Amino acid sequence: LLINGALIKKAIKNSAIPLKGYLPLEQGSGVINIPKAFEYYKKYMENKEYEQILDYEINTISPNFIEIQYWYPLNPDPAEVFPYSDNNHSSVKSEIEELVNQINSALSKGTDFPLTEDHSPCLYCEFRSLCNRGIKAGTFDNLRIVEQEDLSNVQFDLDQVSEIEF
Repeated sequence: LLINGALIKKAIKNSAIPLKGYLPLEQGSGVINIPKAFEYYKKYMENKEYEQILDYEINTISPNFIEIQYWYPLNPDPAEVFPYSDNNHSSVKSEIEELVNQINSALSKGTDFPLTEDHSPCLYCEFRSLCNRGIKAGTFDNLRIVEQEDLSNVQFDLDQVSEIEF
């Protein structure tokens, strides 16, 4: 039996059992019914419905149309704007690819990753046993509490948030 992701999804959705007392928005298609989904899938394949699935294309937004805004609710100054561009995107992409290559290279050679000199973040890391820095992550009871801004007097209205244009 061939595997076709789109038909599997269609079979699962169409064979699901709706829950009584819930709206479709609350439950989606309902409870998955694997035996019934398998029967639907076999029927779809027998009817060659995979031939009716059209190709699709994914379009993305150009990095030149992206900007990142960072603002504090209590700060009267305007938001800080960090423009993004094709050049930024290429640079970040190259950095990520280089990191992935370093990781793959280390894994293929069986090399251990260098450990950080600062052990304090390791106290709360759930992977600390992999570095022989403890068996399990600690609790946050002893974590230093960072002072936070008092937002009790902030008047916030969603109409103040600008819309994103596409």
